[in-house]
Amino acid sequence: MDFWNDLSKTIYNAADYTVKGTEKLAGIAKLKYRLNAVKTKLDLCYRSIGEIKYAEKNGETVTDDMYSGLFSQVDSLEAEKKQIEDKLADMKDYTTCPQCGYRVARGLAYCPKCGEKLAK
Repeated sequence: MDFWNDLSKTIYNAADYTVKGTEKLAGIAKLKYRLNAVKTKLDLCYRSIGEIKYAEKNGETVTDDMYSGLFSQVDSLEAEKKQIEDKLADMKDYTTCPQCGYRVARGLAYCPKCGEKLAK
C-alpha cells in the first residue's frame, strides 16, 4: 500500500509543480504584453514631441501646452514601464544592481557588469 501512496503523492506533487510553473509563465507573458503596449505608447508620445519640434523649427507657432500634455504622459508611462520591469524581474528571480541598474540573477555576490558587491 505504501507504494501506491508514494506514487500518488509523487504524481500530485508533479502536477502541482506543473500548474504553478504554468501560472508563472502565463503571468510573465501578460507582463511582457503590457510592457510592449507601454513601450508602443511611449514611442507614439516621443514621435508626437518630435513632430511638434519639427513644426516649430519650420516656423509654425507652438505653445507650451502642446508639449506639457505629452511630457506628463511620458512621465506616467515611464513610471508604469519601470513598475512592470520590476515585477518581471521579481517573477524571473532577478534583482537590480544598486550601482549600475543592471538586472542580476538573485544569489550572485557581484554584478557581472560593473563588479559591485551585491547584498544578500
